[in-house]
Amino acid sequence: MNDQSDPTPAIESVLSPGWGIPLWAAILCLIAAFVFSMWVYTSERGSASRGMRLLLAALRFGLLASVLWMLVGWKLRQYKIEQPELAIVVDTSTSMSTQDMSRSDSSALQSRLDAARELFVNLRPSVRRSLEQRYRWRWFSVAESLAGVSDQFSDWTLEPRGTQSRLGDNLTRVLERQAGRGTSAIIFISDGVNTAGTSLSDVEQLARTAAIPIHAVLVGKQSALPDARLSDLLISPEVYLGDQITAEITVIANDVSDARVRVMLSDASTGRALDETQVSLTSDITQRTAQLRFAPQQPGELKLRLSVSPLENETELSNNTLDTVVRVQDKTIQVLLVQQKPSYEFRFLKSLLERSTEADSQPRASFELYSVLQESDPEYVDQDASAIRLVPSNVQQLEDFDVFIFGSLDPSLISQRSQQAIFDAVTEAGAGCIFVYGSGSPMTELQGWPLGELLPVQELSTGPIVGGMASQMWRWDPTPLGRAALPMQLTDSSQESLGVWKRLPGFRALGVVGQPKPGAQTLAVAVGDQLQWPLLVTQYAGAGRVALQASDETYRWTSFEGDDLYYQRYWGQMLRWLSRGKLAQNVEVSTLSVEPRLSKLGQPLRFEVRLGKELMEAELPKQVEVVVDGEGVQRQVVSLSQQPQVSRLYQSTVNSFPPGTHRALLVRPATAEPPSQDFIVSTPPGEQANLRANEAGMRALALQSRGKFYDVSDAQRVFDELPNGQPTRLGSLPPVPFWNSSWVALWFVVLITTEWLLRRWVRML
Repeated sequence: MNDQSDPTPAIESVLSPGWGIPLWAAILCLIAAFVFSMWVYTSERGSASRGMRLLLAALRFGLLASVLWMLVGWKLRQYKIEQPELAIVVDTSTSMSTQDMSRSDSSALQSRLDAARELFVNLRPSVRRSLEQRYRWRWFSVAESLAGVSDQFSDWTLEPRGTQSRLGDNLTRVLERQAGRGTSAIIFISDGVNTAGTSLSDVEQLARTAAIPIHAVLVGKQSALPDARLSDLLISPEVYLGDQITAEITVIANDVSDARVRVMLSDASTGRALDETQVSLTSDITQRTAQLRFAPQQPGELKLRLSVSPLENETELSNNTLDTVVRVQDKTIQVLLVQQKPSYEFRFLKSLLERSTEADSQPRASFELYSVLQESDPEYVDQDASAIRLVPSNVQQLEDFDVFIFGSLDPSLISQRSQQAIFDAVTEAGAGCIFVYGSGSPMTELQGWPLGELLPVQELSTGPIVGGMASQMWRWDPTPLGRAALPMQLTDSSQESLGVWKRLPGFRALGVVGQPKPGAQTLAVAVGDQLQWPLLVTQYAGAGRVALQASDETYRWTSFEGDDLYYQRYWGQMLRWLSRGKLAQNVEVSTLSVEPRLSKLGQPLRFEVRLGKELMEAELPKQVEVVVDGEGVQRQVVSLSQQPQVSRLYQSTVNSFPPGTHRALLVRPATAEPPSQDFIVSTPPGEQANLRANEAGMRALALQSRGKFYDVSDAQRVFDELPNGQPTRLGSLPPVPFWNSSWVALWFVVLITTEWLLRRWVRML
């Protein structure tokens, strides 16, 4: 812990007797000397008045007391001492960032933490010097944890931090540290909002037992501060024309008993509403997730705005909107379909992709199909326009594909060169890849081949094994995570899509699937008679995305309810979704992304830099540097490491940013137009669920610990009403004899001379 001030040890002087006479004996001697003096002058003959006799008795008593003083042998003992400690504890939890305090120099509002800062910045110099002479300062900041703080008078660097307010826990630690250190008091500056751990009431008795009074200074308003804000926006930044774009946003409310707000998605350029929904909030349910959807009708950069209607009496409206940008591209998606033997799934999927441009009148990206049937007749290639004899071995040709579809295949019929080129196209160029297996095991068939490295599941020995079960019917069941994914959106509504999934025809053959790899996501499971197994598993592989579908019977959907609408939507959206990584590769310049762009405090942020083709391959560094700036926070440099499989891709994960709006900028290597990305770190809902200052808790804490309670508006009084405390002795200096001091001798001579002169004057000699 750091100290604000540690003055040079002071000197304490104490008189002590050299002759260890008991106190009662000294008092008895003084009483005897007083009685003797009074008896002598009241019984002596003479013409002196009563007043003169009393004066002479007092002089005689002084002489006897001086003799007793010298007999006792008083000495002046001196000790080196440290001044008592004064602990100053400042609450730096995120609730202290609430802007509800008036500035002393204007009518504008400031945060609670800034109001606490003013308490010390505006301290009068004379009061400050007096406090520094009387006490040794100990500064602490408390939030989720306890931290030491250096001199805060001239350099206030505290920022709101942590995901919880553990005021009780941290005050307990301060009391345990300060107990037995001569602490005069603790000044605790806080709004009293305690969200976890020990309550403030539990600290009261501990402070009383430790005999350390807590002077509580309350910062913040006790009135309700209704506030609705948007947080945690999830949306794909790159989409195809015709894709259904889903924006998932969290609505958070504070100090709300019952409210229904409207969440709207609109075009920020034109103001045209694209979708809206209603969200209900209560004092118990302070946050809900809303989903809004729309399909772009034209390509280009689309600026979107999400907004939530204000609550009654809400004043803070700056956090009611969020803006984002989505790039919509219209292009033909090149697909390579590979399978060993023909199957119903192969035939129906091939037919769908060949006629994709005639699927409906809605604008959407079309497909250009190349199919490889490994065990086909030689004449098959001549009869089918989309068929090619073998998987291309030309690396450039394979890099042009946007999606690869692999059914059950013989990997030995695909050259190592081609497989490696496909692996690179996915991991480096952002292409998509899906494995479709209704029987057998892709892990077994592809083990040891480059294509096997793309599978989002682990070896069979590490997970459950399912396979070839034809004795029962299985059905698709989207997981909660999968319901929001584009491939699973069969209608405009998630609830309606879930109903469609329940009605779709089931299937019998289920492929052998291992446990999903770390980081993989299961979008759907196969549900049978009291059984449930992974069915659709996806994962990022470098710049691209891969998926494993353990069923090859989606062709059964082609006649569902009289047409193949849902079959078209599933496969069309699946292939466009998988190939979205390829959209970002069309940009020749370097890019920087931060995910998620709106995160909770303490949530890990993934920084990703993709160096463009303006940098030669030979110039690529092992690390790149990104500078992160934010309003009122210290600049931070983030180093990103080069990914082993993708030379132009750099990634790093960081979770140490305070709440607020930040901007990340690529600074090394230098580029003509350095990419940047704004992102927001939001305060956790638990910390912001109730922003009312806890006056009752702070007042009870002060009174029960024998301290005092102050509001920040009159908190300057706390420095005038602090207890003195008990200094700590560090060591003693050589004693100085005081009984034989020249001043004592002079005093004795003055007394005896005065008595003699007065006696002579009144003729009592």
